[in-house]
Amino acid sequence: MSLNSEELDRHCHNILNSRRALSKIVILCEGQIPSKTRRSPQAYGRMEQMPDSNFYKACIPHWWKQSKPEFFNCGDRTDVINTYFRLIELNKTEQPTYLDSNKLFAIIDLDSNQAKLQTDYSFVSTEAIYYDLYHQHQINRDRIDNHRIWVTGLIHKEAYFLLPELQEFFNNEWQLEPQYKSKSVILNDIYKDMVNDIVGDRDLGQNFQSTVKRIEHDTSLDCTTVETLQKTFQSELSSRSEISMLIRSLFAVKRVKPYWKQIDSPDHWTSSISNFYDQLSLQIARFYSYQTDDSYNHLSCLFLRLNRRFY
Repeated sequence: MSLNSEELDRHCHNILNSRRALSKIVILCEGQIPSKTRRSPQAYGRMEQMPDSNFYKACIPHWWKQSKPEFFNCGDRTDVINTYFRLIELNKTEQPTYLDSNKLFAIIDLDSNQAKLQTDYSFVSTEAIYYDLYHQHQINRDRIDNHRIWVTGLIHKEAYFLLPELQEFFNNEWQLEPQYKSKSVILNDIYKDMVNDIVGDRDLGQNFQSTVKRIEHDTSLDCTTVETLQKTFQSELSSRSEISMLIRSLFAVKRVKPYWKQIDSPDHWTSSISNFYDQLSLQIARFYSYQTDDSYNHLSCLFLRLNRRFY
């Protein structure tokens, strides 16, 4: 459930009064925020250790050593959007604060359904941001500076955890030993399951006409109906030798979180499952921190451009 107006103002004031924001780029993201009884500037000082914030911060290029961006969890996608606009508004009248509005950004999931934005923002919706910021799964580098609110180029942040280039990572992650259906993680097994579940995906079915526009450039896919989309995905997955772009198309329309949550810890894991996911996502983030600014590496491109813009 999204924050009510009172909770939103309290949340925003805690960000404005957080010393973490002082002279820093601030990026709002989705993720759990401190409970009502713990929403204080001190609690917000520890927020970068929480899931989502800590993932994005760990994705920062490894060479960026000083004045790294600070990330603040803000709840669900609607909460992030509301927090962004409310912070801009409050920061005009409640000086002094630690926040520099010129260094305020937000990153949210693309998701299946679009979210509307305030009328005074440059883009009317999350879908409009997506089509300006990305083209055929590549990020438009020359458009990054036109955005203060970014959407992921894939449907969820978790989609970046399961891209084909991460197979080598999963093969070599001997410390955490992630499992999928009681076996070592073979990403192609996950892709097959996702494709086989397309017809029964209620979320995709409800948003089908708007969602498949994201992948209509892939002429090998028949986007006429959910059934034809599933059939052509199945055919292409079994016949293509290089599936990187096919999986990006799949991840642009099909929910990924349920499959990420089916990755499990090994039998000898003694800590909590939430800690397992935190550690695994951080290791994946470190993988991204060493990637180049190739236009298919969305997060790397965003952070590189941010560094060049301010430093």
